[in-house]
Amino acid sequence: MKLIAPKNTQVILIGASKFDAADDNLPNLPNVKNNLVELHKSLNEVVGINAKNIHPVLDKDDFDTIIEETIDIFPKASDTIIVYYAGHGIPKNSFYLATKRTTVLKKHCTRAIESNKLVDLVIQETKAKNIIFIIDCCFSARLKEKIDTKSKNVFFIVASSSNKAAKDTSPDNQDCTAFTHELLDVLGKGIKNAGEFLTFQDISNHLEKQLLDKNLPEPQISSHGSPDKLGICKNRAYKKIVTTNKKYKINNDLRHHLPDRRSQEAKLGRAIHNNKNLPLLCLIHSNENQCNDRFIDRLVYHYLPKVVPENDITPYFVHCNFSNSVDLQQEISEQLATSLKINPFAPLSEIVDAIIMEQNPVIFHTDMCTKNWSRCGGIKAIHNFIEFWAKLKFPKEYNHLLLICLYFNYKNIKPTGLFSRFKKQSINDQIRQEFKQLATKNFLDTFGINGLVLPELTNIEKEDVEAWARDHLHTSVLDIVQPKIAYLFKSSDATIPMCDLSRELRKILEEFPPDVFRE
Repeated sequence: MKLIAPKNTQVILIGASKFDAADDNLPNLPNVKNNLVELHKSLNEVVGINAKNIHPVLDKDDFDTIIEETIDIFPKASDTIIVYYAGHGIPKNSFYLATKRTTVLKKHCTRAIESNKLVDLVIQETKAKNIIFIIDCCFSARLKEKIDTKSKNVFFIVASSSNKAAKDTSPDNQDCTAFTHELLDVLGKGIKNAGEFLTFQDISNHLEKQLLDKNLPEPQISSHGSPDKLGICKNRAYKKIVTTNKKYKINNDLRHHLPDRRSQEAKLGRAIHNNKNLPLLCLIHSNENQCNDRFIDRLVYHYLPKVVPENDITPYFVHCNFSNSVDLQQEISEQLATSLKINPFAPLSEIVDAIIMEQNPVIFHTDMCTKNWSRCGGIKAIHNFIEFWAKLKFPKEYNHLLLICLYFNYKNIKPTGLFSRFKKQSINDQIRQEFKQLATKNFLDTFGINGLVLPELTNIEKEDVEAWARDHLHTSVLDIVQPKIAYLFKSSDATIPMCDLSRELRKILEEFPPDVFRE
């Protein structure tokens, strides 16, 4: 599925709510103003289109005035242009869209928008790959008749058939017209049993069902090319199917409840709180026996839902070779684009657009180890990694957590010569010093992105495991489990690497049923 590129999309919202010649045949439509306000908000917050690219045009005198205000907008859209109209549709010798100073005469209308001229003008003037018309007025299907699309991708979704009136209020919401209310509802709530992203076809099908179920006019669609297959936004009702076994693993895998990681979590939590709605880069480091790659699972499933509880968190692993033979930033870009299911060679602006489309908190994470250090330029590679993410520029309106994590494993490589062991240990000590030095820097001043280095993940002490057991296990099993935990620690000051501890705790808990963990 191809998604619209919000950054390269322009929207024109035309509304006619007041009429100088208002009467029973051309009554004022106060809900139209609310339509424009709510659509502007939804297209910005849900679809991710920059507010500067959304242009409300309300209660203008005539067609010429509207065109004067919008003609320069058409060429600015390189990906998609959306033209919306709400007001009165007037069938005469042609089909007209009313404006503030429209006068209805016997055979035609003065100062109204002749619909075929509007459609022709948009198709002719825009450079956009996809042209979307959304029309909310009576008899609106007439607008899509006898159209020359000039072989462009053009999609129409209109509120009623060519011989039926639309409804100026919704039974569920008196503040918006019926059609637009349902459109806002589907963007805001999503569609159950639909895919991860909503296409224009998904939205059209759902609107048809919803409106007919409420005895409202049936919307009409028409597609030239395939813009109906175009994804517009994340489906807020989408739920990933999780098998019973996977759910059991997520709930009960000890690595998601790593004891004593509070100092790391507290530092990360403060950074998220102090840098809301800004990308945040996090460096995690530890000996390979500390399960630091699984620390990401703990963040995703255990800690971050407490910090950002309003949305599901989407984790992506981005593979990096960290080798001098590879352009690291180009590799990250390609791997990132592939993870986001867009063209691997997409420019950074399209990658940003795809991230915005997620509409959820997102974590991108990758790993590196001692073996990579010397072959990829050491600390320069870390700087290179950070600088790539600093290049991604997000609009001020972006309001979801974006966390980028790199976790570094200090590998205990088997010695191959008399001094190899000491040499490798010396490299690990050197790397630790580099991370300590990096932890003192102001990332925003140095690299142009918010970032931090978490305290090193170390061996676990007995008191922390006992505290973990009290927090995560039912009280009914504590009297049995705690003596076995104490037995693992041979002395009061003993510590255990996290990998070993996880294995031993699993052995202890095998005798208990799966619901030994608290919810």
